[in-house]
Amino acid sequence: MENRLETAFVLILTPKPDTMLFNQMNSQNRIISHNWSDYDEGTVTFIPKNMTPRQLHSGMRSVWRRIYSWQGIWHRIVTKPRVGLSSTCR
Repeated sequence: MENRLETAFVLILTPKPDTMLFNQMNSQNRIISHNWSDYDEGTVTFIPKNMTPRQLHSGMRSVWRRIYSWQGIWHRIVTKPRVGLSSTCR
């Protein structure tokens, strides 16, 4: 929001099967879903550190509400950009 990026893509970290991250989390008993349809970057499939899965999901939804609200869109797109383009980028 502060840098007035036109768009942002906010997703939940998803430890995909057969990756180092998945194997590490699985060995720590942090994987909570083996239902592969949950591995969609919007569903929490692991136990995060320092928060509950519900808190992670709620936090993502809160960021979505802020970024994609009309006020957030207006602030990023309609208002003057925070940093101007250099003469070489025009």
